[in-house]
Formats: sequence, structure tokens, C-alpha cells
Amino acid sequence: ATTLYRTARELLDLFRAVVPQHHAEELASLPRLAALFHNDCLFLAHHALRIAHRYRRRLPTPLNKCATMVDMIPALRGLGEQVLQVQLNKQQLILDSFTLGVEWVQEPEGEAEDQSGAGAGGGAGAGAMAT
Repeated sequence: ATTLYRTARELLDLFRAVVPQHHAEELASLPRLAALFHNDCLFLAHHALRIAHRYRRRLPTPLNKCATMVDMIPALRGLGEQVLQVQLNKQQLILDSFTLGVEWVQEPEGEAEDQSGAGAGGGAGAGAMAT
């Protein structure tokens, strides 16, 4: 049981070390893969949280009190968030480049006030009460 517990911890460490390095180019260029990696990290973090409670009764005496993977959860979540945030920033820059140089039409001030008064609570009656 101790060997299996240590192996499970080492597998999570290997996932954190190998997958981002091996798939670095794809994670940086494919938004879908970055989102999938984020989901995988959250999935593993969730199960790392639950595994101690789930198998506690089956573990031998010294291990059933201290066998936990809670210390690995922040690292897994952080790694997933980091990869996803890099991709979100890239996508934001792409969207910003689409609107670069676009001249936005400003609403005249009188029209903006008319629309906000109508939507806020009932049109002309609401305006008369405010004065």
C-alpha cells in the first residue's frame, strides 16, 4: 500500500513536470488544448483531494492517518491556471488587434440620457418624479 501511495504521488509529479514541457508548443498555440489541460489539472486536483478519504479504511495503520495528497492541489491548480491564462492573454491580443484602428461612433449626450431614463424605471413618468 505504501508503494502504491508513493507511486500515485510520483505520477502526479510526472504529469506536472512532463506534460507542460512535452506539449509546450501545442499548449501555447491551441486554445482548445490549453483549456483541456486546465480541465485535466482541475480534475486531478479534485481527485487528489478526495483520494485520502476514499481509501483511508483500506490503508495500513501508519498510512491511513497521514496519506494525503492535499499538498499537491495548489501546484496542480496553479499550473492549469497559468497555462490557461497565457492562452487567454494571447486570445485577448488577437481580439484587440481586430478592433485596432476602428473608430467607434459616440452617441450624442441627449440620446444616451433618454435611453438610460427609459430603461431605468418607466420612461417619462420616472423622469418627472426625479425632478
